Amino acid sequence: MNYKTATLIILGLIAGLLIGFGLGLKWSENKEKTLISNTAETAEEVTRNNQSVNDETDLSPVDEFADSGLVSSEYSEGVYTYTVTTDLPDPGDGKYYEGWLFKSRTDFASTGKLKKQTGGYGQAFAAENDFSGYETLSITLEEFDDQQPETYVLEAEF
Repeated sequence: MNYKTATLIILGLIAGLLIGFGLGLKWSENKEKTLISNTAETAEEVTRNNQSVNDETDLSPVDEFADSGLVSSEYSEGVYTYTVTTDLPDPGDGKYYEGWLFKSRTDFASTGKLKKQTGGYGQAFAAENDFSGYETLSITLEEFDDQQPETYVLEAEF
């Protein structure tokens, strides 16, 4: 292989990576525009009707907290997708933010830890579980990884 051929191969690989990265960003932007389900239909009815259900809801501060956020979701083809964006500050040493879906104060599921992003913290969550009966999304400030919500910071009902 000569110098010219090697250069063309390397340039082709770089171009392919850049195109792939660009497509990934485009997909990510579209993912963040997904909208939380607020409908009277059950997940089974939605699936039977072959529809997508979308909604968008503000996250409101709880108690002394003054921050805010937005939660959007989509239910489509048996998958619930939630996207959370907030303006939460750094939680402090040894602490983190976690998302929770609540059916009641004793029946809940963690959506995982929020990640730092520009301007705050956020999360993208997708599951094939039927979360249609879960009507509250809460963001908590956590110190212990014990699968129990600790200090409620933001909340949305849908």
